[in-house]
Amino acid sequence: MAHRRAMAGAGLSGISEEFIVRLVLGVLILLVVIFLALAGVGAGLTYYVTTANNSQEPVNPQSFLLNSYISLSFTDRSGGEHEGWLLLGLRGAPAIILCHGYNSNRSDLLWLGSILRDNHFNVYLFNYHGPKARESRSDLGSRQASDLIAAIETVTKQPDVNPNRVGLLGTSVGGYAALVAAEMNPQVKALVVDTTYPTPERMFDFQIDHLLGGSSGLFRILT
Repeated sequence: MAHRRAMAGAGLSGISEEFIVRLVLGVLILLVVIFLALAGVGAGLTYYVTTANNSQEPVNPQSFLLNSYISLSFTDRSGGEHEGWLLLGLRGAPAIILCHGYNSNRSDLLWLGSILRDNHFNVYLFNYHGPKARESRSDLGSRQASDLIAAIETVTKQPDVNPNRVGLLGTSVGGYAALVAAEMNPQVKALVVDTTYPTPERMFDFQIDHLLGGSSGLFRILT
């Protein structure tokens, strides 16, 4: 009788250990699946934030009845080409370069460019992204600053532009790029920025929070 009870107890103990092992394995597999799913979402968010750009240009200089302008492109450090419009003001006048913001393009600042051009400035608007730009991803500031420096070099070589006096105006990513470029280029004599940020990492976190509808420390780590 005692032997049968011992056998039964051993059987129950074996079943319990097997169940526990399966339960632990199941929990571990579930955690791995959850982590992979969250990592996938984080990767998708990262890709979206660093590749977001608006290529739709609803207006152009002809829409504003601007006849005194030229299409002026420049090449960045990686060999990519950036399209731009140079609105011609008074011959020999300073150039003001308008730097569009995040998920935007040059056409969004054309209304301001038209006003500045009417006040006799030479105005340059260009795209950070485009079909001929080799870099499809953005680091939210540093690469844009490099592009802006190349734009300054191109614009100041134009015969109708004062090569020693340049003004920069930028918003968000364009504002950050303008701050960096102004510090590195003595030709920049005036600087205006709007809704900019101290570091690209801060901008990245802001965009992640914006996409999620609130702050999320978990997704900031994952991204």
